[in-house]
Amino acid sequence: MDPLRAEIRRYLLALTDLSHLQGLSPMAFEHVVAYAFNEFWGSRFRVVGRSSDGGIDAVGLTKQNKRAVIQVKRFAGQRRVGVELM
Repeated sequence: MDPLRAEIRRYLLALTDLSHLQGLSPMAFEHVVAYAFNEFWGSRFRVVGRSSDGGIDAVGLTKQNKRAVIQVKRFAGQRRVGVELM
Protein backbone atom coordinates (compact mmCIF):
# COMPACT_ATOMS: atom_id res chain seq x y z
CA MET A 1 0.00 0.00 0.00
CA ASP A 2 1.41 3.40 -0.94
CA PRO A 3 2.15 5.87 1.89
CA LEU A 4 -0.77 8.23 1.04
CA ARG A 5 -3.32 5.39 1.13
CA ALA A 6 -1.84 4.09 4.38
CA GLU A 7 -2.10 7.55 5.96
CA ILE A 8 -5.71 8.01 4.80
CA ARG A 9 -6.63 4.55 6.11
CA ARG A 10 -5.12 5.31 9.54
CA TYR A 11 -6.94 8.64 9.60
CA LEU A 12 -10.33 7.13 8.74
CA LEU A 13 -10.03 4.23 11.15
CA ALA A 14 -9.10 6.60 13.99
CA LEU A 15 -12.08 8.92 13.43
CA THR A 16 -14.55 8.99 16.28
CA ASP A 17 -16.26 12.22 15.20
CA LEU A 18 -16.87 13.27 11.60
CA SER A 19 -16.35 16.93 12.50
CA HIS A 20 -12.61 16.29 12.01
CA LEU A 21 -13.27 16.09 8.28
CA GLN A 22 -14.15 19.81 8.30
CA GLY A 23 -10.49 20.62 8.91
CA LEU A 24 -9.26 18.96 5.71
CA SER A 25 -8.45 20.94 2.59
CA PRO A 26 -10.94 20.46 -0.27
CA MET A 27 -8.41 18.32 -2.18
CA ALA A 28 -7.64 16.16 0.85
CA PHE A 29 -11.38 15.70 1.47
CA GLU A 30 -11.86 14.53 -2.14
CA HIS A 31 -9.07 11.98 -1.68
CA VAL A 32 -10.57 10.73 1.59
CA VAL A 33 -13.99 10.25 -0.03
CA ALA A 34 -12.53 8.42 -3.06
CA TYR A 35 -10.40 6.28 -0.77
CA ALA A 36 -13.42 5.36 1.35
CA PHE A 37 -15.32 4.20 -1.75
CA ASN A 38 -12.33 2.15 -2.88
CA GLU A 39 -11.33 0.66 0.45
CA PHE A 40 -14.68 0.03 2.06
CA TRP A 41 -16.99 -0.61 -0.92
CA GLY A 42 -14.69 -2.31 -3.40
CA SER A 43 -14.84 0.48 -6.00
CA ARG A 44 -11.98 1.81 -8.11
CA PHE A 45 -12.08 5.63 -8.17
CA ARG A 46 -9.39 8.20 -8.80
CA VAL A 47 -9.55 11.89 -7.97
CA VAL A 48 -9.68 14.18 -10.99
CA GLY A 49 -11.10 17.35 -9.41
CA ARG A 50 -9.80 20.57 -10.92
CA SER A 51 -11.24 23.85 -12.12
CA SER A 52 -13.68 23.64 -15.05
CA ASP A 53 -14.41 19.96 -14.39
CA GLY A 54 -18.18 20.42 -14.12
CA GLY A 55 -18.08 19.51 -10.45
CA ILE A 56 -16.70 16.01 -11.00
CA ASP A 57 -14.19 15.15 -8.28
CA ALA A 58 -13.52 11.47 -8.93
CA VAL A 59 -14.17 8.97 -11.73
CA GLY A 60 -14.02 5.22 -11.74
CA LEU A 61 -15.81 1.92 -11.54
CA THR A 62 -18.18 0.57 -8.95
CA LYS A 63 -17.78 -2.91 -7.49
CA GLN A 64 -20.15 -4.07 -10.25
CA ASN A 65 -17.85 -2.54 -12.94
CA LYS A 66 -20.30 0.29 -13.73
CA ARG A 67 -18.74 3.62 -14.71
CA ALA A 68 -19.50 6.34 -12.18
CA VAL A 69 -18.48 9.80 -11.03
CA ILE A 70 -18.32 11.31 -7.56
CA GLN A 71 -19.13 14.92 -6.79
CA VAL A 72 -17.91 15.62 -3.27
CA LYS A 73 -19.94 18.05 -1.16
CA ARG A 74 -18.99 19.13 2.32
CA PHE A 75 -21.22 21.30 4.44
CA ALA A 76 -21.56 22.46 8.03
CA GLY A 77 -24.60 23.18 10.14
CA GLN A 78 -27.55 24.64 8.27
CA ARG A 79 -25.64 25.41 5.08
CA ARG A 80 -27.44 23.66 2.24
CA VAL A 81 -25.69 21.86 -0.60
CA GLY A 82 -27.07 22.39 -4.10
CA VAL A 83 -27.89 19.52 -6.43
CA GLU A 84 -28.15 21.41 -9.69
CA LEU A 85 -25.91 18.95 -11.57
CA MET A 86 -27.48 15.82 -10.16
